[in-house]
Amino acid sequence: MSAEHRANPERAAFLDAVVQALPEGLVVTADRRIVEVNAAICAITGFGKDELIDASFPFPFFAPETLERVERFMREVQERGQGETEIQLMRKDDSRFTALVSVGTAGEGDGEDVPRVIVVRDISRMADRERRLAELAAKDELTGLLNKRSFLVNLAGEVARARRHSRSLSLAILDLDGFKRVNDAGGHPAGDRVLAEAAGRLGALVRTGEHLARVGGDEFGWILPDADAEGASSAVNRACDVIGGEEFRGAGALSLSAGICVTDGTIDAGEVYHRADRALYNAKRTGGNEIVVV
Repeated sequence: MSAEHRANPERAAFLDAVVQALPEGLVVTADRRIVEVNAAICAITGFGKDELIDASFPFPFFAPETLERVERFMREVQERGQGETEIQLMRKDDSRFTALVSVGTAGEGDGEDVPRVIVVRDISRMADRERRLAELAAKDELTGLLNKRSFLVNLAGEVARARRHSRSLSLAILDLDGFKRVNDAGGHPAGDRVLAEAAGRLGALVRTGEHLARVGGDEFGWILPDADAEGASSAVNRACDVIGGEEFRGAGALSLSAGICVTDGTIDAGEVYHRADRALYNAKRTGGNEIVVV
């Protein structure tokens, strides 16, 4: 306790009450050991005060998988005197949460023995909300699949990866045959039901690493990394089976046409899409229920 606080115990008690009332977690360290905490850090992390006081670095709420990053951050704080980072912290029950951690110097001194104040804000709800908003922005509202914009971003990434590793990549664009009949007979509500059901059937076929999107009215795009012509044709034939194998409720039987472009990354994503789209056009021109590979 400082001379000023010893001379004014009421002020010291008031400041301590303020610190304990803060909604943010507060940790005071010296020589890489915890010397004081407030109630909020205990509530946020689940660790009791007796488990935190006198704990040496790395402190109990630092997750083992982030220690290298934490060490780097603390070195930056030592150089600059302060710092802030967003990081995953660990609760006593081993669960993780996203936190904004701010560190400042609380007194004079050199090196690691200088007192520091660590402020911890639990921003996991905010991070979850931002993640959900990003997911919503990437998805087609009707089907829940990726939308075309997100799909094209993924396609560019997969084409670049195919080029980098000299691997095959296939893009299939699928179109529901007879969909216009559904819309004409039952209106857009009937068409929407068919699209949602078709998306569900196709989505069940998608494997890890693949990307499926609604890229047009009744068109779906399917990125098949590492798939050559044979593998892509096999996958699309399965899609044809799930679409044509069972009637759609209130809409009857439908079939599927597809255009497939196979590449090793020697053409860019725009050209891959153009060629697959052109192949689909040729498949539809013959009457539908066809697969064209280029």
